[in-house]
Amino acid sequence: MEKKNVLYALICVARENACYDVNYMEWLSHNYRVLAEAMQLSE
Repeated sequence: MEKKNVLYALICVARENACYDVNYMEWLSHNYRVLAEAMQLSE
C-alpha cells in the first residue's frame, strides 16, 4: 500500500509541474510504468 501511495504522490507532482507537451507526457508515462513494474505494482 505504501508503494502505491508513493507512486501516486510522484504522479501528482509530475502532473502539476508538467508542461503538457505530448512527447513529455509519453516519456513520463513510460517511466512511471517502468517504476510501477519495478515496484511490483503492475505486470
